[in-house]
Amino acid sequence: MERAATAVARTTIDSWLAEPVWTDCPPLATEDAAPPLTAEDAAAVRDAGPGHAEGAGSRPPAATAPAHDWLLLADAGGTADAFAALARARGERCRLVRTGAAYTASGDGGTYTVDPASDADLRRLFADLDRDAGPFHGTVLHLWNLDAPALADCDRPALRDHTGAGAYSLIALARLLAARGAEGRLHIVTRGAQPALPGEGPEPLGAPAWGIGRVLRHQELTGHPGKLIDLDPGRRPGPDEDRAEAAALLAEALSDDEAEIALRDGVRRTSRLRPAENLTRPLPPRLRPDGTYLVTGAFGALGRLLCRTLVRRGARRIVLIGRTPVPAREKWAGADPATAEGRAVALLRELEALGAQPVPATFDITDEDALAAWLDAHRRSGAPPVRGVFHLAGQVRDTLVADLDRAAFDSVHDPKTVGALLLHRHLRDEPLDHFVLFASIASLLTTAGQTNYAAGNAFLDALAHHRRARGLPALSLDWGPWATGMIEELGLVDHYLHSRGMSSLSPEAGMAVLERVIGQDHAQLVVPPSWTGPSSSPGTRPAAPGRRTRGSRRPAADAASGNGFLDTFRAAGEEARRTLVTERFAALSAAVLRTGADRIDPATGLGDLGLDSLLAMELRARVHAELGVALPVVALLSGTPRENSPPSSTTASPPWPRRTAASRPTRSNSTPTSASTRSRRTRRHSGSSSTSTPTDTRTTSAGPSR
Repeated sequence: MERAATAVARTTIDSWLAEPVWTDCPPLATEDAAPPLTAEDAAAVRDAGPGHAEGAGSRPPAATAPAHDWLLLADAGGTADAFAALARARGERCRLVRTGAAYTASGDGGTYTVDPASDADLRRLFADLDRDAGPFHGTVLHLWNLDAPALADCDRPALRDHTGAGAYSLIALARLLAARGAEGRLHIVTRGAQPALPGEGPEPLGAPAWGIGRVLRHQELTGHPGKLIDLDPGRRPGPDEDRAEAAALLAEALSDDEAEIALRDGVRRTSRLRPAENLTRPLPPRLRPDGTYLVTGAFGALGRLLCRTLVRRGARRIVLIGRTPVPAREKWAGADPATAEGRAVALLRELEALGAQPVPATFDITDEDALAAWLDAHRRSGAPPVRGVFHLAGQVRDTLVADLDRAAFDSVHDPKTVGALLLHRHLRDEPLDHFVLFASIASLLTTAGQTNYAAGNAFLDALAHHRRARGLPALSLDWGPWATGMIEELGLVDHYLHSRGMSSLSPEAGMAVLERVIGQDHAQLVVPPSWTGPSSSPGTRPAAPGRRTRGSRRPAADAASGNGFLDTFRAAGEEARRTLVTERFAALSAAVLRTGADRIDPATGLGDLGLDSLLAMELRARVHAELGVALPVVALLSGTPRENSPPSSTTASPPWPRRTAASRPTRSNSTPTSASTRSRRTRRHSGSSSTSTPTDTRTTSAGPSR
């Protein structure tokens, strides 16, 4: 290990490291801000508050067409009410949607109640909106995260409830907006969920919405570009403050200068990704032989690598937490080395040979009772106190929002979010030297199908900042892809390099990075080892949070390409339709494959140009977001020429196969086609996108570990 740690030069490692930072940005231009109110309007706003923003003021005067149509997924603290009063004083329509156990609608069509995670309630809501004033094409403000409980007060039931309203509701909403086809805006609002000021400790329960929002804006709901807006956690309560905050929020919703904004004491701040600064000279980490070190996800490929490193750096008692059952010692000799149990036994033997005392702990890290019981037994046993926590548990199960149900969302979100929360809560009184969270760059740089994964990793980042602000140790490492586990086994290293512009970390280099950063005075570091950019655009990086790289935003001519294309398509004859479809599909395919549109041959498939299961997911998401057509990934991978999908002369829709109830695969289907099977295995277990980290999947029942 000493040789491995020096295999990569310190200057090289430092060149890899980046960090998100928040910087001041200019105030909004006058034309972007809300216009001043007349005395009459101001009086109406003053009179408005919780309970007054509804009712007769729900609709603007019948003779005036509203400049904006607002739908507020309303908080209970007054922000939405103040915003609604301000919008209505401007003569604009504004409806409020509150959370509840069952669907209700007021008689005047101004307020609704929905179960926040119910697809049926949301469909009914939009049906009522369409019936009330014609098809809704307005702006949606998601404010339900403003009701997030404080982390210190959040038990497991409260966390599940808030995940429904604050995170999964965005999935259900995005699915519905995408299916409706029309473009619009979706703004996501939190309070104090981001560390926008130096040393600021965010409340992490709003952070998953940021991970989801980034994926939606840049990948899966591009027809509804909106902002991520983090309101000031230091705002004093009161009607004047509510009105001022509502005015600032309205100004943000009417502007489009930045994708991510935090408001702090009247100043606008935005996020940037920059090379890491203030790195101290490296000191070889020496772990305490009289301490206990917990590793979740310990039996995965990355967990095994970490355990060896910890032992070689001085740790003697390591607790390996995971769901992999470990046979009793007397049965070790009969363990099959090709099985998960056999690999676990081999790891325990290896660690013992290195002089350590490995302690397997077989339970699900999301099971609070199991964790509490194990810790109680550990403390009563007189074992050395816990000195370090390394949280690697998690899994990747990529699913586009069109197909992502709550169970699939939770299976990826919970191991990271719930597991980290429980470790934070139950170990806060331990004399910890290290609390290291293995997160992923997926929380910042997005991939289609990873809303669940991005949500969990965004929570880890915020939790690290939360702990550091309270004087507790914490470091969240947003890893890029690792060349280990199933990434290596499935030959995806070249995919990342050539299609995503990112090299994969070798195990040795990854552990060298860990040793370099483990003692740094940082809450969060990003580790994309080498970023060459797509081959067609040398030096170009994926869009960083809050910053648009050239090409990350659609050109103005394409800003309404979904509706514009469909209008042209409907007006065209059959032969013209075929040409339109061919050209549009070629343009989308070329963008995904990072090649020229002239290389897309409609008479052949896309496999020769490098289309694999990962890129097929991205292409499907782009086609669905722009054109409202859900192409099966299997069809894209099958090599079926696009020319063999004939246009219909009798329909007004693009001539690609729509997924009907009969053709949509069920979630329990265990025998997909070979291409689909290969895609699903890769995505679940290997961290198989440029933004995925190979992590232990034993926190759920899906598949083998790495």
